[in-house]
Parts: sequence; C-alpha cells; structure tokens
Amino acid sequence: MNKFDIKVQGNDPYGALIESAIKMSFPNISSMDGKQVLDAVTSELVGTSQIRFGPAPNPESLVAIRSVIRNAIHDGRPIPILVPWGSKKTDSTRSVDIAELCAIKTLNCLNTRICNFYPAGAVFAVRLEDLSGYYLFEDEGEVARKSSVKYCNDFVNLIYALELNSVINPIKETDLCEETVFNATCDFFQPMLLEYLQESDKNGIEKSVEMLSYQKLLKSGWVGTIPLEQRSYYYSRYEKVYHANFETQQIKLSRYLAASISRYKLGMKGNPQHWGSDFIYLAFVPAVPGIPESLVSKRLYYRAIHAKYTRDHVIPWRGRGYLRIFNDNTVTPAIASFGVEQEYIKSEVEISGRHGTKATLMIDYVLK
Repeated sequence: MNKFDIKVQGNDPYGALIESAIKMSFPNISSMDGKQVLDAVTSELVGTSQIRFGPAPNPESLVAIRSVIRNAIHDGRPIPILVPWGSKKTDSTRSVDIAELCAIKTLNCLNTRICNFYPAGAVFAVRLEDLSGYYLFEDEGEVARKSSVKYCNDFVNLIYALELNSVINPIKETDLCEETVFNATCDFFQPMLLEYLQESDKNGIEKSVEMLSYQKLLKSGWVGTIPLEQRSYYYSRYEKVYHANFETQQIKLSRYLAASISRYKLGMKGNPQHWGSDFIYLAFVPAVPGIPESLVSKRLYYRAIHAKYTRDHVIPWRGRGYLRIFNDNTVTPAIASFGVEQEYIKSEVEISGRHGTKATLMIDYVLK
C-alpha cells in the first residue's frame, strides 16, 4: 500500500503539529518520520484520563519515558514494559475474574495501538509477586498461601489460554529466587525497618536522620527516609482493609518495605536481563505519595477498566470484577471493593486456547 504524505501550505506556525495530527489519524497509510513515530508511540503510552489513572507524567518523567521508547525504536525491538502484579485477591476465596481480564485487555489494546505506528509493538513482563505474598500474608496462614498459588497459576493460565504470551509474559517471583533466600533477606531488613518506623513515629520524622535506627538502616543498604505522606498512606490502607491497630500497621509496613528492598537486592524486579534498566513501569496501583522521584520517573499509572465503563478504580487483585447486565441486554464490566454489598449472581466461564491451555474465570454479575 502506498504511503501518503502531506504538507501544510505557507508558513503556518502550527503546520508541523497539524501534519502530525493528520498522519496519526491514518497511521497505517501515512508516511511518518522518526520523530513523528516517537511522538505517536509516546502519546499512546501516556494515554488519556479514560485509560490513565491520575495526571499525565511530569516533564522529567516524560523525558525518561521517551528515552526508553527512542532506544527501542532505534534498535528495532519491542518497547519493554514491566508490570508489577499482586499475588492474590484480598478475599482469599476469590481468584481471577473480570478485573484481571480487563487489565489484560488494556495491555493488549495498548500494544495494538502502538503497532499502528511502530510494527515491533511492545512487550510486557508481568511480575507476579507470589514470594512477596507468602511473606506479607504469613500471619494469615496456609489459606493465604493456597490462595496465592491458585491466583498466580490461574493468571498465568489465562494469559496462555488467550494466547497472548508472546506479548504478555507472566513471571513468578518463585521462578526468580528460592523462598528461603528471599525470606532470609526480608528477615534481615524487617527488624531494622520496624525499629526505625517506631522510633521516628514516636519522636518525629523530621529528626529521623539523627536517630540510631536510621543510621543502622543506612548501613544495611537502605536509601532515604520514609516520609510522613508515604507511611500515612500505607497505615490508612492497613486500617481500612485489615482493621489493624497502629502497632500492627507499623509491622505490616515494615514487612512490605522489607520485601520491596529484598526484591531489589536479589535482582527480582522481573525485567529480563537483556532489558537492563532501560524499561518503562506500568502500574495498576495508584501512585503512592512521598515515593522518591527517582523511583517513579519511568512509571505510568493505568486503570484496570476503561473509564467509559466505570469511574471506579480498584486494583485488580484487591477488587471484585463483575459484569453489569442492563434491561436492554447490554453488558459492561465493573469493579468494586470487597466491602461493597450488591446482589451478585455467581457464574464461571472456561476459556480454552488452541494449544490446550484452559483458564477458569469467576464471573459475578448484577442485573440493572
């Protein structure tokens, strides 16, 4: 198929912008130069408020994201994107449902849109945090562990049954590290983190850099303080989800942070080795207040379900995905926290791939 080209006549100051806008409307048949391809792919990744959760990346983040895209285009390889993913539903009796299916659709549609401008597309490494889950939910016993195993296996099966594994590659933490090694590393950091949280919460965070607990933490390899807005965010989550008292909130946060630094120290981020550090993060988890800018410079935040269906945003593994069936027989996906009471009607569907992989989805629906 012949590629068309356009040229705005005269010296219109917005000529280049107009040319790009028209070419982006017909990506498969227009002739685009390297910068226009870079701009188009960046625009698809950044998305709109219908897909993205929260504001667009700031200028510094946008520069970092464009650098990853530019390098991939220069090498003619797929744009590398790492997607962190939880280990189980908040309700341990639940497994993958419409929420996970919609999030996978979001990634697949993003790749399709990128391919319109850049045929190599994108490739997603989804890090399933099963080891972290075992460690974080240890106090919930064997039920939580079995729930994590089932959820992660069901998620992997869903990717393969949909035959999207060439684009979306699920990677379990259990395939990256031995559990004993991970737990030992977590157990090394957790007491120091708990001591620092307790001491700084009691005596004031502004003085935390002078505290012995903080100095000990620095010597262990930890970098930076844990600001008030960050810890307050996690404390409020633990209180809401687990009804935890303040002491328990501190313990849970220390374990969460211990798992995070252990993952980093053990090389368990989930990015394939040939990516190096040149990749984009795409998170379905909202931005956490107070996280150092260096950790979020290449991070995008997405909705699990497109805003045209619902304005609610709940992290897929923390929410209950379901369908809304209306009187005119239209069906739309939705997601709600597990505490939301509705008259759910329960069902299940089985998805079968051409190569024998099967996945079962828990399908709840409500009649509207």
